[in-house]
Amino acid sequence: MLCVVYHSTANGQPENVVLSNYIRSNLDSLLIKQPNALVVIAGDFNPTSTGLKLKDLTQSNNLKQIVKFNTRKTGTLDRFLTNRPAIFQLFQLPKIARSDHFMILAKPITSSA
Repeated sequence: MLCVVYHSTANGQPENVVLSNYIRSNLDSLLIKQPNALVVIAGDFNPTSTGLKLKDLTQSNNLKQIVKFNTRKTGTLDRFLTNRPAIFQLFQLPKIARSDHFMILAKPITSSA
């Protein structure tokens, strides 16, 4: 499952709850049908402006945030959440055009066997 999110800076606690519940219910529904499904939820969550806590998205879903670098000059606003963190390697790429966010490249880690 791939989900891309933009959580507007205009959002607050009520919208944070709606977003968290929406992700949780859809993820639960998917994993009941496909328990081994690869899950990736990525995007701009604007946690500084919205107050959205990372644990609200990861705690009950067994997801891990694997971005370990700034995605904007002011911090890590963009997330890459997955249930299989060991299979991805992330890289910070330059900004595109007038964007104030760095790009994220997610590459699968392949074995050399």
